[in-house]
Amino acid sequence: MHSIEEIRLNILSKSQLNHLLKSKRGIILNGRKQDVYIGHNSLIKVGTQIGLNESVNYQGELDKVRALVKLKTRPDVIYDLSTVQLANPLYKGIIKIFDGPVATVPVYSCFDDKKGISPENFLKEIENQAKARVSLMVLHPTATKKLYEKAKRKRLVPVTSRGGACVIKDMYINNRDTSVPSIYFDRIISVLKRYDVAVSLALTFRGATASECLDEIALEEFKLQEKYIKAANKKGLKVVREGVSHASLDKIDGFCKLFFKQQTPIIPLGPVTTDAASGEDHIASAIGSAYMAYRGYAHMIVSVTRSEHTGGVPSLDNVVEGYKAARIAAHSVNIAKFSHKLPLEEEVNHLRGKYSTCIVSQGLFSDVKKISADECGRCKSLCPYILLKDKYQN
Repeated sequence: MHSIEEIRLNILSKSQLNHLLKSKRGIILNGRKQDVYIGHNSLIKVGTQIGLNESVNYQGELDKVRALVKLKTRPDVIYDLSTVQLANPLYKGIIKIFDGPVATVPVYSCFDDKKGISPENFLKEIENQAKARVSLMVLHPTATKKLYEKAKRKRLVPVTSRGGACVIKDMYINNRDTSVPSIYFDRIISVLKRYDVAVSLALTFRGATASECLDEIALEEFKLQEKYIKAANKKGLKVVREGVSHASLDKIDGFCKLFFKQQTPIIPLGPVTTDAASGEDHIASAIGSAYMAYRGYAHMIVSVTRSEHTGGVPSLDNVVEGYKAARIAAHSVNIAKFSHKLPLEEEVNHLRGKYSTCIVSQGLFSDVKKISADECGRCKSLCPYILLKDKYQN
């Protein structure tokens, strides 16, 4: 536990952490060197997503990882959302550069839009990723043909989950009533348990619009998800659940109170608070995720880029910008809950007072440095630090 941030900062004792782990209210994700605790009484963590749709972009995606790990405050978890299968998978490249936990969605690289999912290939892919030290795998066992047919009748947008859509399409191609992850869930648990890999149970039918976040489709899937949580917990598997992706602020509490019965750590996805922020979804996501986290309903924020609904592939700048928005949201919650353990705010304020300037570099993402108020072009001679300097300084 020596690498767990909450232990180093005395936010949790080892005995307290062990109790949370045993009660399934938290999990530890294993990194190559840095392990991460996600759950109750934890600092809010941040996950960042990259991935390949075409193999030619391989080095460009690794450049995003290199840029992220150079920041003073780095992501806690990096997701590989690649949809292509490569001899040298992207997640292996990420693991070489990034020493924290790496997450994947195995179905992405196993799905064929003509043949669906080969169970043999899917199970083999999960084992290969586990052997390669992937820490967290996202599964969609709650997708059923019956629930999809109901969603088609009652929703404007039946499904917004990409992984969920893959397993549903496979059901129609291969005449299955339930998903491949559901059919082979016990075997998957066995593999993940053997390699100490956690599972993130995704919602296939999470609302595509705020109006659908608590409809009967969502409520039915909640019950199915809880069944899989219980099954995984019974076998001793580490579990988190993915939550709301679209829900207006007035509906988040209602959603989370229903969603939180299991006390399982929650990871929200998507723009959350509004469907009308396309091109600025990283801001909407930060607002909604911060609200959920402050209320105690979210434990890791997964960053969103401004390209989320614009049809473009996120650039390096998009990814870093989206990560920074999520990190600011997480930090805002963390200082509200653990201010006495996190000295960065005081460090910034101390510099402002000591040097009579409000201009400092970004403490979260680079070392805090003072800049003289004389160099400020915004307030100029009306700068309050300059105007009153001789009145309040000793």
